[in-house]
Amino acid sequence: TRELVSAWARPDVSSPNSVPLVSRNSGLVYILGARDNRWTLEALDWTTGEDRFHYVIGDQRYNGMGSGIQMDEAGRINYGAQWGRVRLNPE
Repeated sequence: TRELVSAWARPDVSSPNSVPLVSRNSGLVYILGARDNRWTLEALDWTTGEDRFHYVIGDQRYNGMGSGIQMDEAGRINYGAQWGRVRLNPE
């Protein structure tokens, strides 16, 4: 039918100003979110929209300010913030 249909929506998850990253290998979409006035990295299942994990990054200095999220070859999340570059290492 050549039409777009919404697969899922998450109005309870905040992603105010980042460009998401979709990882085809893991099936996750990563966003910079906010919880309790602190910035977070959120990972959602690309197919279902269910939470996979979230990680609290910190206060307003970690605001991505519209930057895109990137993942390097070691699986580290990188993005630009107002005080410089942020790199989150996988555990």
